[in-house]
Amino acid sequence: MNNIDTILNKYILDHFSPTDGERQEISSRYKQLSNLLKGTNFQAGSYARFTATTPVHDLDVVWEIPEESIATLKNSLSKKVDPSNLD
Repeated sequence: MNNIDTILNKYILDHFSPTDGERQEISSRYKQLSNLLKGTNFQAGSYARFTATTPVHDLDVVWEIPEESIATLKNSLSKKVDPSNLD
């Protein structure tokens, strides 16, 4: 039974898990996004739980808006908001 588990785990890793290239691309894009957003953000969803399959189509990111930025957002509801301009 243990041998079957090993074989299945290897098959899943080789055929369903995100590739090294996908992981590098996601890491790079996440760093770019983190540098743009002010405040706390973190990865969520299947990629963060290591249950994503290849090809990866998205990365769920939760952004905790800084308290001081909420007033800016409220004042800008009728306008386009550029997150990089938030204090």
